[in-house]
Amino acid sequence: MSVFDKLKAYSRKPAAVILATVMATSTIPTTPIAQAVTAAYAEESQQSQPAKGETNTTAFDAKTVLSKNIKWDGVQNLELTFSTHINDGKATAKISADQVTALVNTELTKSSYDDQFQYTRDGQDALSKAIDAKLAEINKSGLPENKTETSKDGKEKTETKYSNAVFDDGNDAKMTREITGCKVELANNTDGANSVAKVNDDGSISVETDNEITGVISLKVTQISAKVNFGYKYDKAVTKTVTSSSSDSSDSKDNAGGNFDISIGTEDGNQSNVSGAIGDKTDQSTTHETVTDRDDVSLKDVASGYGVGATISTGQLSAKEYYDQFAPVANIDATDLIYKTSHDPYEISLGKQGLTGTVQIADADAKYFSAEPPTSSADLTQKIQITPKKAFDGEKTFTISWKYPNGNGAGTTTVHVKGIAKKPLDLSGVTAKDQVDFRMATDQDEYLKDAANKAAKKAIEDTKTGDEVSDFYKSASIKSDDYSDYYTNATAQKNNTLDEKKLTLEQGNNDVLDNYAITGQPTVVVKAMESKAWSDGTDLTKRLSLAGTGLKAETFTSPSKTWINTNATATWQGGKLADTRGGLSADTKFVESTDDTNRGGQGKMENSFYVQDNDGKIVREITGTSYLFDNVIPGLSSFKAVPVGKSFKAADKKVWAAENMKVQFYTTEGDNSKDDTNPCASGINKIEGSYTEQSSKGKSEDQPIPSTAFEKTKDSYGYEFQLSADSKVSAKDIKVKLTDNAGNKSNELGYNDAILDGKKNTNIDVEELAATTTAPTISTSWNTTAASNGKYYNVNRTLTVTIHAPFFEYTQAYLGDRVFATVTKDGGSYRTLTPGDFKTQGNDTWVATIDFTEDGDYEVSNVNVQDILGRGSTAAGDTFTIDKTAPKLNVSWNTEAAQNGKYYNAARTATITVEEHNFDPNLFKIEAPVSAGNGDEATPAQIGGWSSNGDTHTATVTFPGQGVYTLSVSGEDLASNKSESYTSPEFVIDTIKPKIDIQNVVNRTAYAGEVAPTAAVHDTNLADGTSIEVSKISYPLSKDDPNPYAGAAINTSATDKSVSYLNPAKTKGNDGVYTLTVQAIDLAGNTESEAVTWSVNRFGSTYVISDNTGKMLDQYLKSSKTTDVKVTEINPSGLDDNKTSVELTRDTKNTTLKSGDNYTTDANTASGWSEYNYTVSKSNYDKDGAYRVLFHSEDAAGNSSENTMEGKNAKKSGAAAEINFAVDDTAPIASFVDLASNGKYEESSHKAKVSFEDNLKLSKAQIKVNGKTVATFTADQLEKSPIREFTLDGSSSKQDVSVVAWDAAGNKSKELKATGVLVTNDSFVLWMNNLPLMVGTIVAIVVVAGGIYMVVAKKRKENEEK
Repeated sequence: MSVFDKLKAYSRKPAAVILATVMATSTIPTTPIAQAVTAAYAEESQQSQPAKGETNTTAFDAKTVLSKNIKWDGVQNLELTFSTHINDGKATAKISADQVTALVNTELTKSSYDDQFQYTRDGQDALSKAIDAKLAEINKSGLPENKTETSKDGKEKTETKYSNAVFDDGNDAKMTREITGCKVELANNTDGANSVAKVNDDGSISVETDNEITGVISLKVTQISAKVNFGYKYDKAVTKTVTSSSSDSSDSKDNAGGNFDISIGTEDGNQSNVSGAIGDKTDQSTTHETVTDRDDVSLKDVASGYGVGATISTGQLSAKEYYDQFAPVANIDATDLIYKTSHDPYEISLGKQGLTGTVQIADADAKYFSAEPPTSSADLTQKIQITPKKAFDGEKTFTISWKYPNGNGAGTTTVHVKGIAKKPLDLSGVTAKDQVDFRMATDQDEYLKDAANKAAKKAIEDTKTGDEVSDFYKSASIKSDDYSDYYTNATAQKNNTLDEKKLTLEQGNNDVLDNYAITGQPTVVVKAMESKAWSDGTDLTKRLSLAGTGLKAETFTSPSKTWINTNATATWQGGKLADTRGGLSADTKFVESTDDTNRGGQGKMENSFYVQDNDGKIVREITGTSYLFDNVIPGLSSFKAVPVGKSFKAADKKVWAAENMKVQFYTTEGDNSKDDTNPCASGINKIEGSYTEQSSKGKSEDQPIPSTAFEKTKDSYGYEFQLSADSKVSAKDIKVKLTDNAGNKSNELGYNDAILDGKKNTNIDVEELAATTTAPTISTSWNTTAASNGKYYNVNRTLTVTIHAPFFEYTQAYLGDRVFATVTKDGGSYRTLTPGDFKTQGNDTWVATIDFTEDGDYEVSNVNVQDILGRGSTAAGDTFTIDKTAPKLNVSWNTEAAQNGKYYNAARTATITVEEHNFDPNLFKIEAPVSAGNGDEATPAQIGGWSSNGDTHTATVTFPGQGVYTLSVSGEDLASNKSESYTSPEFVIDTIKPKIDIQNVVNRTAYAGEVAPTAAVHDTNLADGTSIEVSKISYPLSKDDPNPYAGAAINTSATDKSVSYLNPAKTKGNDGVYTLTVQAIDLAGNTESEAVTWSVNRFGSTYVISDNTGKMLDQYLKSSKTTDVKVTEINPSGLDDNKTSVELTRDTKNTTLKSGDNYTTDANTASGWSEYNYTVSKSNYDKDGAYRVLFHSEDAAGNSSENTMEGKNAKKSGAAAEINFAVDDTAPIASFVDLASNGKYEESSHKAKVSFEDNLKLSKAQIKVNGKTVATFTADQLEKSPIREFTLDGSSSKQDVSVVAWDAAGNKSKELKATGVLVTNDSFVLWMNNLPLMVGTIVAIVVVAGGIYMVVAKKRKENEEK
C-alpha cells in the first residue's frame, strides 16, 4: 500500500490522522510512536496520590510500561510489551472495524480482482442487476429534461431530446470500486499471531497476550459491501424545423389553402405540436450526439464472489517480556561520606521501571550510618540516601532487596560503605567573642582558657551536627616567645590577638571529638591596655598622687601651676606602679612609690606610670603627670630678621631687603603669663641694644637702640625693633643684652648667639638688611606721533624710557634678565628692554632708548619697572605700522565640472581671497550680474560678507540659479596699493528638472476601445538626449505584429519635445501590455523620468510573465533550479471565476490543476484594469519530464483567453508562445560499444565507439586518453547520432580511456573507464603483454634446451664408454 493509499484509508478516522501523516511523510517507525502516545495517556489517567504514611514521593502505575489498548492500523509492524511480573500484565491492541474494512479495500481494489467485478447486460449476478436497475432509473427520470425553443416569428423551432442511457464499456469509462463494509474470520486459531487474536462482533479485531510471539494475523474475507462507480452514455437528438411562408415563393397564388395544427405523440409520451398554414414550406434536420456520465451502485452484504474468500495478512506482530533478562546492579560503592554531613544520593541504574527496594542494615552497623530506601519505582535510575552517624575507617556493607510490581523478588544490590570520614573542624578562623582585660602575661592563663572554650563550643554548634562540648581545652598560656610583642602592643594601645602561634591550648578528653578532624585553634583577643590622662580628674586618675616641696609642702592629684624646686614622689592607691620610662615587659617591677620624677632642665616636668591593682591584677597606664621647676639663667632662643611687606633675599648672601625691616628675638625665659607656653622662671626684666645704619644716599652713622624701640611681639613673649626707611645696616653689628626678673643677666648677644635645642636659631645669613620703602616709577616718550590713517608711518621712530627708583643697583644685580618693555614686529618677537639697558642720570634716575627703522606691524607693550621686592610701575606703549606692499587677489570655485561647457545643475559658489596685512573690506568691489537666458527666471547672486584669518581675507558669492551669470572683483589696501582685477566667463545655473506631461492614458488601466496617448517634455535648456518611446512588455510577442506605437513622429525645439500616438488598429496582434517611457535630460544634467503602463484588450486578456519564469522558458533545468511559474493576466472587464483554469502537461499527460492546492490566484481590481496573478507551485513539476503550462479564462464579455497571444479567443486554437520547459534530475549514461578494460587490439589504431543515453536531451560529451582530451561532441552531434566514434592511436604501452557526458540540465554522468587498453601491431609488444603466451614460450624454450642438453650429454657419455 502506498503512503497515499494509507492516507486515504485513514482520512475517515480523525484519531488516526496524525499517525497516518507520520507514515506518509517520515521514515520514523510509527508503532513506537503509537505505544509512546498510548503510554503517555495511560500514565496521565492512572496516576494516583501516595497513601498516608508511605515514603514514596511519586506514585507510579507499573502498567504504564505495558502496551495497553494500542490502536493498530494492521498495516505497520507492531511490537507489544507485556510482563508476567505485573498483575494484569497482558499486552492488548485492537484493529478497528473501519481499519479492517480499509485492509480489505486495499486488497480487493487490486487489478487482480477486476475480473470478479464485471458487468453483463441483463446478467443475473448482483452487480449486473444493480447496474441494470440504475440504468432503468436513469432512463426514467435521470436524463436531462427535453426542451423546445421557438423563434419570435414562429418560423424556426428547435427540439432537444435525451434518450437511451446504456452502459459505457469504453476504455475511458472503466469501473471503479470501494469496499464500504466487510466481515472476516481468522484463517486459523492456533498458528503464530492468530493464537492471540480475536474477531469481535462489531467487526474489529482484538489482540491479547502475555507470551512472546512473532508473526502476522491471517484473515479470511467472508462478506463484503461495496460501492461501484460505472460509466454510461445516452443520445442527445436536436431537431431544427424552419418554415417559410408560401407568399415568399413566386407561385404563391396557386397555393391556396387554410391553416393547420398537428399534434404528434412521441415514444416517451410527450406531444410534439406542429402548426402552420397550408401551402407553407417546411425544412427539418436532426443531429445526434453521444453524451457520457457516471453513477454509483451498491453491493450489500455479498457472501460469495467479488473477492469473498480472499486471505489478507496484517503487518508483523510481536510481543516481548518487559523484564526480560533483568538483573539489578550487584554492587555499588558509597564513598566520600563525612560524619553528620549530608551527601548526594547514590544512583543505582536499573534500566527498568516499577521496581521497589528494601534496605537491610546490620544492628552492629546501625550506629555508624542509616539509609533511606529508594523513593520512586518510576525511575530507571533509583537513588539511595545514606546518613553518616559516626566516623570509621575501612568498609561496612548493607543490602537492598528488589521486588517486581507483583511482589516477587527481583534480586539484591550490596552497598559498600567505604568508611565515614571525620568532619573537618577548622578553628583557625574562629575568634573568641569575649575579649580579655590586659594583665601581665603570667596572670592571664585562666582568663584565656575560659575565652577559648566558649569559642570552640560555638564553632561545634555552627557545624549543625547537634554535638555540644563545653570543656574543649583544659589549659591555656601565652607563649613566652611572644612576650615581647605582647607588651609592645600594650604600650602602643593595641589589642593582642593571640592565635596558635602565640597561645598554647591543651585539648581535653571527649569521645565526641573523635568524630572531628580538628585543625587550628581559636584566637583569643586581649584588650588594649587602658590609658587615662591624669588631668581627667576622675576617681580612677586621682588614685595617683605627686608630693614635693616649694614655697611649702604640696600634694597633687592633678596638674597644678604651683612651682617647686625639688623632685616629686609618686604613689598608686590600692596597688603598685612603675615608671613608664623603663617600658613594659615581663621584667617590669611594680613598686609602692617612686621619687624619680624629674626629667632634668627647667619648666614643666611630665611623666607617665603603669599601675596594677592588687585585686584582679588588671594593669593600666596613667599619662600626663606634671609639675613646674626652674633654676636656669635666661638666654636667646631665637634672633631673626622680619621683613614687613614685600621682601627679597639675595642668593649670594649680600642683602635681604624689604619695604620695612624688623629685627625680632625670643629669650629662653618664655612668658609665664600664658598657659600654653613653657613657663621660664620669672621672665625678662630689661633689654639693651645697638647697630650701624646707612641711608640710600650713601651716608652712614652708629646709633644705640633706645629701650622704647623694643616692642612686644604679637604673641607677647618675643621682642622686636624696626630699621629706618630707605636705609640698610650691617647684620653682624646688631647686639642685645638680657636681664630676667630673678636678676640673671646675659652677656652681649648677637644673631649667632640664639640657641634652640643646641642649635643656632636665626634666619639672618646675609651681610646687609635693607628697608627699601619707596617704590619705583617708569615713563615713556616718542620723537614723533604724526601717523597716517591713525597708526601708519613712513619714517623712523625713537622711544625713550625713564625709571625713578632707589637701590636700582639691586635690581640690575639680581633682576638682570627682567623684561621692562617688549617690542613685536608682525606678531613676532623683535626687541626687549632689561635693567642692564638703563644708564644712571643721578638722584635715582635711569634712562634707556629704542630706534624703529624697518617696515612692519609694531607693538610696544608691557612697559614696566619692578624692583627686587616685586613692586612695579607701568607706562603706555604704542601700536603702529609701516606698509609698502600691494594686496594679492585670488578667486576659486567650489566646482569646475560644467555640463556642456558652461551649464551647472547645482548652485555654484565663488570664494574670493585677498592676501593683505592692512585690509579694508570697504575698499573692494564685487559685482555679479544675472540674466534669464532662454527662460523667464533670473535669481540674483548672494554676495556674502568678508571674514578674516590673519592677513587672509575671504568673501563668498553664491549663484543659486536659475540664470546666466558673470563675476568681477577689484580693490586696494589702506596704503592705496591696488590689486589686479578679476572677471569670470559667462555660465548658466539650472537646477530644475525637466517637466513631463503624459495624457490620454492612465497607468495600470485596460482599454477595450480607443487609446491614443500623448507625451510632452519641457525645459529651459533641454538636451538632445531626451527620449520618448512605447514598448510592448506583454509575453509572448507576436513575430508578425510590430509595435503599433512605434515610429511616431517626435516634435523637437530648444525647450520642448513632444509626440502624439495614433490609436492602434483593432487586430488581435495589437492586444498586449504597453509601457510609455519618457527619459528627459537638460544641458545641466538634470534628469526626470516617467512611465505609464496600460493594456489593450479588445479581444480578451493579455498576459505578462515574471522575469524568473521567463528565464525558465525552453530551458532544461534541474528541479532545484526551477521556480514557481508566475503569470499576470490583465483584463478590462474581469474574469468569470468558474471558467478560469490552469492546465499542466507533462510529456503527453495533461492535468487540470486545482486552485488553492496546485496554484494560487491573487486578484487586484483596484486600478483601471482587472489583474490576476497566478502562482503555480514548483511542486507540480518536481519530476523529470517536459512541461507545458496553459492558462485559460473567460471574461465578463465572453472572451475566452489562453496564454497564447495569436488567436487567443478561438476555441482549441494552437498556442503561439507557450510556457515550455523541461525538468531533468537524471544523469546521462555512457557505455563502450567495442572497447573493454585490458583489451588488446592488434592494429596500428583502433576505431572505438561510445553510446550515450539521456532521458531528455544530451548537451555534450568528452573523451580522454591518459588524461588528455581526444574528442568532444556537441549537443547537435549527439542528437544526430547518440553513438559516436573516436580513434585510439597505437602505443607500445597500455592506455586508459575515460568518458564523461552532460545533459542539457547540467547533470553529469558517472565517469566511464576502460583501463589497460593495448593498441599495437608490434608482435613483440603483444607477446610481452600476453602473459600465458609469454610463459608458455619460455617454458618451451627451457624444455627444448633441456632436451638438447640431455642428448648431448648422452652422446658424450657413450663416447667416453667407447
